[in-house]
Amino acid sequence: MATGRIVDLWHRKDRTRTSRYGTGKRWQAVWTDNTGKETKRSFDYKDKAQAWLDSKTTDRTLNPHGLKADMLFMEFWDKWREQQTHQRASSLRMTDSADRKRILPTFEGKYLTEIKREDIQAAINGWVG
Repeated sequence: MATGRIVDLWHRKDRTRTSRYGTGKRWQAVWTDNTGKETKRSFDYKDKAQAWLDSKTTDRTLNPHGLKADMLFMEFWDKWREQQTHQRASSLRMTDSADRKRILPTFEGKYLTEIKREDIQAAINGWVG
């Protein structure tokens, strides 16, 4: 299965500096295709690395649960909601209430590929503002 990850080239997992600290591009996006071949690309900003990885997932499976990029947001949400069996009933009621008021109307009728990072951030800013 195709996957992607972002590596901080300036810091290790324990947050200590690497020998590359302050030199060159900090963020490396690593894309592994279905055959296991890795493609790496470095970026100055983490958001740019994430955007590049996001572009690689277009028209591919988005996760191991079989959700596809050409799926409507409402279909995705229904599948996600069905998987929330670990939640308490009271938590699900709160989630469902928020979903009906904010999330579902915002993305209704949109395909997953149409929803960009900026759209999600704008929606969140609108909900809290």
